[in-house]
Amino acid sequence: ANEEYFACAWTTIEDKNDNSPKVLLAAGGERGVIRILDVNRKSQHTAGTSQHI
Repeated sequence: ANEEYFACAWTTIEDKNDNSPKVLLAAGGERGVIRILDVNRKSQHTAGTSQHI
């Protein structure tokens, strides 16, 4: 379940900051963004499944 939120956070940040490397986004979003996605997991659940590559 956590992996899905992680993928959502990763994709969301990457979309805003295309310049930033994915590694930093993954590290920063791993703990910080997951909390936000946890609240909106209903909307992000579908996106996470699609972008979970």
